[in-house]
Amino acid sequence: MARTQVGLHQMQVSRSPSSSHRRTLTAVFVAFGASIGALAGSMPSVMRNAGMDGETFGLGLTLSTLMTVMAMSMGGRIARHASNRQVLLAVRPVFAVSLLAYLTSASPIWFFVAIPLMGACFGLTDLFMKAEAVALEHDLNRPVFMAFHGAVSAGVGVMSVAASFLSTAVGTLSVGLVVAAFFAVAWWMVLLHVAPRVFTTGSTARIAGVGALGASSHYAFSVISFAAVGFGLALLVPCIFALSARLVPQNRAGALSFISLLTAAPRILAPLAFGFVAAEFGTALAFGLVAVCHVMALLLVLAFGR
Repeated sequence: MARTQVGLHQMQVSRSPSSSHRRTLTAVFVAFGASIGALAGSMPSVMRNAGMDGETFGLGLTLSTLMTVMAMSMGGRIARHASNRQVLLAVRPVFAVSLLAYLTSASPIWFFVAIPLMGACFGLTDLFMKAEAVALEHDLNRPVFMAFHGAVSAGVGVMSVAASFLSTAVGTLSVGLVVAAFFAVAWWMVLLHVAPRVFTTGSTARIAGVGALGASSHYAFSVISFAAVGFGLALLVPCIFALSARLVPQNRAGALSFISLLTAAPRILAPLAFGFVAAEFGTALAFGLVAVCHVMALLLVLAFGR
């Protein structure tokens, strides 16, 4: 009887979420944000080094986005054979290599070899780190996912500025080495502090501020408007993933993968569609169309909520 109680106590201790688990996921999210910042801050230098124009680079980004969506859409199937921990450990080295290859591209050919692989790594990392974060939130029984999303934002902001400076002053390789250091720390912490979660089969969710329209030519008003839109998006993205993952606790990665599959077409086609509207009819109408879409989504949420 005593041994049974000790065993149960040990099981409860092993399952209880720890501060080291939270720190590990924070490091993973920061590293992910740093990779986005490296991508954004080094774009001009990468284009110059690879000898590409804006149109060619945009085609590469579209290909990368397509691979990201495809990878996230396949996450549910991957989760049937690998835990969040296993995927994060396996993808991180490939992510680092592909990002280094992108940053050091010396020709369009090498660029187009690196960027789709990097896009797939973006998708898998995004999906499975969020699945693990939502699982931890469930263990803690209190909202912590927003803090992880804030860690991504911090990584993006800091690394965007750092990458812009380093890529011009030192070279794009230095940017890749800095991000690789972030990746290495996150990988080691996952190895030490994240336990595999057993997959169990199970059967297999949008509200944000509309923001101001782009009809004003006043600079201060435009800045405030975009800040409002950014605030809405900052709330929208983590809420979507948190809600969808909570609906299927048996397979959170599968739920996130399903949501990614549903949003695949809009994510790929929306930039092209809104860019066309903005070019043909003006920015104000494009923002107006976005606002209408958000209002429609809000009405759908309220309707389904009942």
